[in-house]
Amino acid sequence: MSRRLFFAEFAAADRAVVRGAEARHLAVVLRARPGKEYDLAIAGGKFRATVAKATAAAVEFENLRPVEAGAARREVTLLAAIFRFERFEWMVEKATELGVAAIQPLIAARTAAPLARAAAARWARWERLALAAAQQARRVDAVRVQPPVAAPAAFAGAGSGAARILLTAGGAAPALGELLTAETGRAVVLAVGPEGGWSEAEERAARDAGFAAASLGPLILRAETAAIAALALCELA
Repeated sequence: MSRRLFFAEFAAADRAVVRGAEARHLAVVLRARPGKEYDLAIAGGKFRATVAKATAAAVEFENLRPVEAGAARREVTLLAAIFRFERFEWMVEKATELGVAAIQPLIAARTAAPLARAAAARWARWERLALAAAQQARRVDAVRVQPPVAAPAAFAGAGSGAARILLTAGGAAPALGELLTAETGRAVVLAVGPEGGWSEAEERAARDAGFAAASLGPLILRAETAAIAALALCELA
């Protein structure tokens, strides 16, 4: 039976601690007691450890033993224009399961105004969803979910060392798979637009920031479908 993975921090050379909501879950729901073993994700590594002390505020572990965490993945940052929240949240979960390193929610020109106004209040929920999905997928690294920002600002702030790709609708742009093959092993910043697509001003801002346009083919996909299909290609390329 697979073990659930909890995110922890080093407390000393051979000790670690889990705090906050995860500690409450361990101590109250799972009834963690001294002597029980759990798997911990600490600073990008995976460890099996023994409970030394458990309270609702903090669970302390000792006897840390490294566990093989698997091969390294391509680092992908997803710039995702916000769309209907229940579907956006599904996308956050699945993107986390597919190995995305960070998610930057975007307020695009065609983001519905009520969603744009409510987005900041949903940010903490998106962080929790990503954490739960990372644990479910047994990842050793937590996904960074950033506060929502306007799309042009996110384009301008994209990492200069990564391949920057803007997904566009239809088949006019080069295929995403081709661009990824040309950028094998390189970190990727991938921008996925809202329902209705990017505005001309946003496409221009992306080009000015060094983004190359790419397509997933001639069919018009929902935003969450495009994000997941693109991330799967990033994982395979």
